[in-house]
Amino acid sequence: MTSFLLFDIAVATTTINIEHYESLFDQPPPKEAIRSHSKILKGGITTGIDRSGLQPVGWGTTIFPYSIEQVWRGLNHEENHVVLSPVSKTTIIKGSACAENRQVFMQLPIPFLDDRWWITEQNTNIKLEKQSLGKMRELSWKKIPTVQSLEYKTQGIINPSGIEVEETRGSWILYEVNEEETIGIYHSYVDPGGYLPAGPINSLAAGSISDTIVAMQNYISHIPSNSCHMKKFTN
Repeated sequence: MTSFLLFDIAVATTTINIEHYESLFDQPPPKEAIRSHSKILKGGITTGIDRSGLQPVGWGTTIFPYSIEQVWRGLNHEENHVVLSPVSKTTIIKGSACAENRQVFMQLPIPFLDDRWWITEQNTNIKLEKQSLGKMRELSWKKIPTVQSLEYKTQGIINPSGIEVEETRGSWILYEVNEEETIGIYHSYVDPGGYLPAGPINSLAAGSISDTIVAMQNYISHIPSNSCHMKKFTN
């Protein structure tokens, strides 16, 4: 994965309080992650592990040197993200790219162990976008019920190998600082099931979260022409 030096950016004083909109988040990130955005004074990435709950959750924050519209478009086409992560296959099996409530199948190969697979529902939180007048966005995901994913398997819609993960959820929260800067707050939790305990997996995730953010920076800087377009917010 190619590394990418983030632009040297000073964050302008924000005009709204991100925490004010926390009740509208579909998948709220850890509070430490929300607070950390104010510490990124010259770009870069801050990551951490939240251990306040029953399960550790990895998180990261950054400042994208792009408009919120460009970042939003980049986040919302999962089938173009395969090269950004260890995932070997990503397929939208219900809905379409950039659509609300689309369902996405992913396959993760794990050397010497059972592969993992999952299906998530992706939500774009239209309510948050409207109430913040387009200044904030959220792309969230959560695993669909196993009974539903097994039905897809029985119908031949998916042909996974290995073990279905027990749980996966998370989100990207975006906040528009100005027309060329967007705060990104990312968090993710995965319980891989099987013989891989969730705790160590998420503890290792702090480094991989940084890699994920850097890879997304690269992708957003050169979004493919075939990438879907999000509907632009209108008041």
